[in-house]
Amino acid sequence: MRPPESALGPAPAGQLPIEAHRLFHDLPFIGMAVTSPASKRWVQVNQSLCDILGYPADELVHKTWEELTHPDDLAADVAEYQRVMRGESNGYKLDKRFIRGDGTVVHATIDVKALRDDSGYVELFVATVADITPRVEAERAAREAATLLRNLARQVPGVLYQFQMYPDGRSRFPFASEAIAEIYEVTPEEVTNDVSILFDRVHPDDLSAVAAAVEHSARTLDMWQCDYRVILPQRGLRWLTGQARPERLDDGSTLWHGFITDSTAQQLAREALRESEERFRIQVEHAPEAIVVYDTDANQFLDANRNAEELFGWNRDELLRRSFTDVAPATQPGGLTSSDVGMAQIARALRGETPVFDWTVLHASGREIPCEVRLVALPYHGRLLVRGSLSDISTRKQELDTLTKLESAIESSLNGIAMADLTGRLTYVNRAVLEMWGYGESADVLGREVLPFWHSSEELALMVSALQSEGAWSGELTATHRDGARREMRVNASFFLDSAGVRAGMLASFADVTEEKRLLSQLLQAQKMESVGRLAGGIAHDFNNLLTVMKGYLELSISSLKLDSAVRQDLLEIDHAADSAAALTQQLLAFSRKQVISPVALNLNDVVRRVHGMLQRILGEDIALHIATDEALLPVRFDPGQAEQILVNLAANARDAMPEGGRLTLETSNVIIDESYVSNHPNSSGGAYVLLAVSDTGVGMSANTREHAFEPFFTTKDVGRGTGLGLAMIHGAVLQNGGRVEVYSEPDHGTSFKIYLPVVPEAHAPMDAPIAVSPPRGTESIVLVEDDTSVRTLAVRLLTRLGYRVTDFASGVDALRWLGETDESVHLLLTDVIMPEMNGKQLADKVVELRPASRLLFMSGYTANVIVHHGVLKPGVDFLPKPFSIASLANGVRAVLDGVRM
Repeated sequence: MRPPESALGPAPAGQLPIEAHRLFHDLPFIGMAVTSPASKRWVQVNQSLCDILGYPADELVHKTWEELTHPDDLAADVAEYQRVMRGESNGYKLDKRFIRGDGTVVHATIDVKALRDDSGYVELFVATVADITPRVEAERAAREAATLLRNLARQVPGVLYQFQMYPDGRSRFPFASEAIAEIYEVTPEEVTNDVSILFDRVHPDDLSAVAAAVEHSARTLDMWQCDYRVILPQRGLRWLTGQARPERLDDGSTLWHGFITDSTAQQLAREALRESEERFRIQVEHAPEAIVVYDTDANQFLDANRNAEELFGWNRDELLRRSFTDVAPATQPGGLTSSDVGMAQIARALRGETPVFDWTVLHASGREIPCEVRLVALPYHGRLLVRGSLSDISTRKQELDTLTKLESAIESSLNGIAMADLTGRLTYVNRAVLEMWGYGESADVLGREVLPFWHSSEELALMVSALQSEGAWSGELTATHRDGARREMRVNASFFLDSAGVRAGMLASFADVTEEKRLLSQLLQAQKMESVGRLAGGIAHDFNNLLTVMKGYLELSISSLKLDSAVRQDLLEIDHAADSAAALTQQLLAFSRKQVISPVALNLNDVVRRVHGMLQRILGEDIALHIATDEALLPVRFDPGQAEQILVNLAANARDAMPEGGRLTLETSNVIIDESYVSNHPNSSGGAYVLLAVSDTGVGMSANTREHAFEPFFTTKDVGRGTGLGLAMIHGAVLQNGGRVEVYSEPDHGTSFKIYLPVVPEAHAPMDAPIAVSPPRGTESIVLVEDDTSVRTLAVRLLTRLGYRVTDFASGVDALRWLGETDESVHLLLTDVIMPEMNGKQLADKVVELRPASRLLFMSGYTANVIVHHGVLKPGVDFLPKPFSIASLANGVRAVLDGVRM
């Protein structure tokens, strides 16, 4: 009969059929389950199954076994299930994979039995589930280790192998190097699961001794060593020498690790020695190893071949006068004395064993040579002789050392190195990869697909496509850090091949270039801003000269007209326009940091209070102005006019960003910039700063707008509503004063400008000089040097009208020539700063040498750091900025002549 529907959900044990109760047990480590054949859902589960599948029982019974079966194993499971349902079987066993609750894969062996009613209908299934993941992983690891061992085995003479014998008598070679084809004339695959073919080839007279040696080694776990004969299908009778070290496995089997070499030549040499001393000499002399015969009674060498002479560095006669301790260092690598090690091995040989061991030889030159030594006893006319075969294994040790160093270098490399199989699952990662991706241990990533570690599957697909076609690929990919951040990686990838030349997997190296690309982007932006700044400064220089001429002649024209003249009013409008142009030029100079400023120690709170009313009028009634100042604010060194202009510009921008009203907040505070900030903001330095933050609730900026915000003439406003120089001026002014400005903004989330200015000790601001009501006059002599003809002509005219005696020159060279030819006194040198051949500072230094009493006044619209340091006037320098008015020229000249600082 069909089971009740209630049996398909979580049901107490009492609702299950008696047969199901009989089969169901809450066994430790073995999962038990009762499932419904109709819904395929779990009806009852034990705790072990919950542990295996990673679900609590109340959640697991609402799932079907199909849901939790790995997609690749589902078809086989369903096929067996259908066979049972058709009545072709009453159950089945198979290995399959489940998807655990945490998403990981568990390997399991399931044993399913069907419970049928009297009509043959399947009422329930009872299944056992055993977690075999450790076994599967161990087998996989063993296969990988075997592959590595095969690669190493090619470098070692003879056959490297693993021999496993089970308690029931079964035996196999889990691993054998390819050299087994020469030693036994079989392939490694032929003996992987059954070694009977090898025992069949052992000489019948030696079979029992070989078997006895294996049994003794398995029982005592002593090293197995044996010389024996084999009869090969093609090469016939051969002598083999083998040794292996055993270990006991958890399943009760014994696993030997060792090697077998063809020792036919050595055995023939032994036989020849027994037959004839002469024949022995021939065999020894032509042996590939260094061969020595040692007389244990006399404790010295009895014979040696040419290879031994070369190995020890002594000729035969000299060698035969020495003992083995004379040609060995005091101690061997294990720390024991050479005497103790040598005597122990000789004793083994005298007992009939054939010891094979590592030994360090001391060459006559003092050089130590690592060797592999084989000893065998040679009974000879009642004397106890031992023959030793020594092979120089320096190369082998160097290769192993090189492999060890290579592994260490890869693991400690700053570049990430990873390997994956052909399915795209990671098989190796070094420490750098884990750090780049944010993982602590290699177990966190090994076995996982590489795709989730990369941001774009399309990029990865292109790389794989290139790998498939070209075999290698280089480029950049975007990786996904464990915390979700994106990292730019420079990648070199290629396939690597197995011993058969077949692609075995993929190898890739990674270099994290995120920071490099960020710094490069900042460098390019800085270079662009610097180039634009130079261009702006150059334009301002020429434009200031033009404005100087325009304003000068305008003032002359205006002063010659009556107050009610219509033309006078027109000229005044032109003069106002010239002032606006001059202000625009000052903004260009501020951006390019070529503006001459007079910074003083000031408290930004005072500046904020001073412009508070002006800012409120700029913002209008629909924008609330909130001011939060730190009353303990430290002083900064800044030009007060620049500070006010910055606040006005930012308020005007904020007003345009809040057309429907909003809120503007001005904040001041003391902050400390630490190393963390400096590391993420190149060209910044740590220490105490004052922060001026101006934040609005306006429309905000896009990422593209933020990127170009401080560039001159860049604006998002409509034509005619802005020059695009406001933020450029702010950027230049802040940098000119040693500060830093940052902008934070997102569309529809407002904008915040944060200006950081370095704190300076308290200082007193200079007092403002009194301004004369009318331009002061004088009669002193002035030397005027200006390379621009129009400016020079105007200046001569203005100074002459003020009563001064003016001698003008177009260059510093001409002025110096005149001064050298005349004795006339010079009260004042008025010179432009930027001129060809000789700049104003160089000219002034020469004039002071010729006329020490002369006073100096520089004028320029662009200083290029000749008389300033980073835009700040050097101490003792008087400066008249262009464009200048008649009054500013008159006041400046008079102040310098009277010894009053401007």
